[in-house]
Amino acid sequence: MSKDKSLVKWLLSMIICGTILMSFVIAGVSMALYMRSVRRIYKNEMLKSAEAVTELVGEDKLRALCLEALSGKDSDAEAGKLTRKALLQVYQDARLTDLVLYAFDDKSLKGTAIVVAFDDDVKEGDGISFRKRELDRLLKGEATRIVEKNADGSYENTIFKAVTDKNGGIIGLIKISSRLRDTFDSRIRFLLLYVPLIVLLLVVFSVVSLRMFQKRIINPISELTQAANRYGARDLTNPDLEEEQSFTLPDDMNDDEIGVLWNTCHDMEASIKESIIKLKTVTAEKERQAAELSAAAQIQKGMLPTADPAIDEHKAFSIFGSMTPAKGVGGDLYDYFLIDDDHLAMVVGDVSGKGMPAALFMVLVISQIRMNSKKEMGPAEILKAANTVICANNPEMMFATVWMGIYEISTKTMRECNAGHEDCAIRRAGGRFGFDIKTHDTPLGIMDDMDLTEFSLVFNSGDELFVYTDGVPEAADVAEAQYSPERLIECLNEKSGLSNEETVGHVLDSIRGFVADAPQFDDITMLSFTVR
Repeated sequence: MSKDKSLVKWLLSMIICGTILMSFVIAGVSMALYMRSVRRIYKNEMLKSAEAVTELVGEDKLRALCLEALSGKDSDAEAGKLTRKALLQVYQDARLTDLVLYAFDDKSLKGTAIVVAFDDDVKEGDGISFRKRELDRLLKGEATRIVEKNADGSYENTIFKAVTDKNGGIIGLIKISSRLRDTFDSRIRFLLLYVPLIVLLLVVFSVVSLRMFQKRIINPISELTQAANRYGARDLTNPDLEEEQSFTLPDDMNDDEIGVLWNTCHDMEASIKESIIKLKTVTAEKERQAAELSAAAQIQKGMLPTADPAIDEHKAFSIFGSMTPAKGVGGDLYDYFLIDDDHLAMVVGDVSGKGMPAALFMVLVISQIRMNSKKEMGPAEILKAANTVICANNPEMMFATVWMGIYEISTKTMRECNAGHEDCAIRRAGGRFGFDIKTHDTPLGIMDDMDLTEFSLVFNSGDELFVYTDGVPEAADVAEAQYSPERLIECLNEKSGLSNEETVGHVLDSIRGFVADAPQFDDITMLSFTVR
């Protein structure tokens, strides 16, 4: 059995049981309230009967009869006859079941019947007794006595009215009883006939309401659940499949909350499908870009200096460079190559910006420097020739800071030119590293046909040169504190006798220890050169 049918059965049973229980509770409460009202009405009517007895007999005669009975004197036969006649008239007119005059002793709380309207169960001379609390409540009208007649199952409602002397003391009681059988019989007929009819009508109404509830709420929710299950079973990773939409709007959909929910799910499914298609497109594009970026990184890596025995095994010098890009590809550049047997060219540069644009601009810069380095020109002339081509092919107005040195092996002399780059660090043999501060020219790509300054630097055996980009001193930790040029010099002077590769590795380890978990913001490029 499906869940929706189980829910219908549960609701139906709850409604029927609740309706029957509520019907009987209402019937019982109504019966109790009705009978209370009936007893109140009967009591008022019976009090009127007692007042009628008092008026017909006369209050003085009633008082005299009660006093004579209490004193033990013989009752006045004529007065008793008249009293009995009056009681019998009231008894018949009011259709009472009992009407008795009692002489009452307020000390013993006992009464003796002195006049009986109808000779039935109570005879003259019969006694009656009370408890003080019961008598007080009966006389105040707060309670009545209901006596069950075992013979025919009828009920009697009984009240007492006091006969007082001139001082207000109770000397007699008038007992009035009225039969309630007819009233109870009519209530029983009501319970037997009308209550089942009311219950039946309520059950019919509940069933009809349930069917409407099932049609308007349960069935649409069940269909919505089935649609959700169909949607969950679909292959959402392949939105190109021509599948019927799961949340198809029903033909008989109402403009209520369920209808709004259907429309929302329908629109949501279409929106999710569109989002998945867009996501696949974006993902494919990102994967393509990542593949291109990876290829570009490999191309860039291939443009950096590779193993060359003519340089790596040279007896006059040793050199090592490293570039750590902040992204897949970097905008920094370094290069070293032999122009001829007696001249070694070294280049370190930093392109403005990052990522692919910077990498492409870096390719332009390094290719122009390499092309012009074959023409036996000094570094200033080489950079100037490269700048002319760069400015002519620079629509994005990018620029690059470049340091270039050409070391003449035979004379141990280096000609160098600095186009807006960082100052080099130099250590003479047996000494300590310090900055070689010289004049900086304008970076390449900013201004065409500019002249650059060239300097000469004489080396001795054991001298070391360290060139770097601004990614080294500007490396920052999570608090945005920078590594700084001073910390770089301190790091270079911490150890001596290191190879060029060890020197670069030592500085890189120092930078990583400083920045810790902070992300790398800029490319880090270093070049270490030592004269042997």
